[in-house]
Amino acid sequence: MKNRKPIIGISMGDPAGIGPEITAKTLATRDIYDICRPLIIGDANAMRDAVKIAQVDLEIHPVTTISEGRFDHGTADVFDLKNVDMDELEHGKISAMAGNAAFHAVKRLIELALDKEIDATVTGPIHKESINLAGHHYPGHT
Repeated sequence: MKNRKPIIGISMGDPAGIGPEITAKTLATRDIYDICRPLIIGDANAMRDAVKIAQVDLEIHPVTTISEGRFDHGTADVFDLKNVDMDELEHGKISAMAGNAAFHAVKRLIELALDKEIDATVTGPIHKESINLAGHHYPGHT
């Protein structure tokens, strides 16, 4: 087995909440890349917005396969689900669209882990009411 840093999948969380900003600030630090290869699961445009809000120097690199990931400090690889309507997104507001995006990020994260494409998972903050509005009736994702 190769001595490679683990790929850590990170769900973006609710795009209308603080999850994307927390993720952007975290991935702007070099230390993270010293210990793992982080991969955000979510929407690349929502993450670009989060980078602006968080005021960090981070390039968003959308990917459709894990092998496309750069895993370099200064670049955040996003497994792009393309499921956030940026014209509809309102920060701090509960919405079915944001809940659906958060749900599908967690769902895809789990699928990647079960398929052994990633080594571990981290889930960003979600809003249960938004997820319920989207028609996904689960008590939580933990």
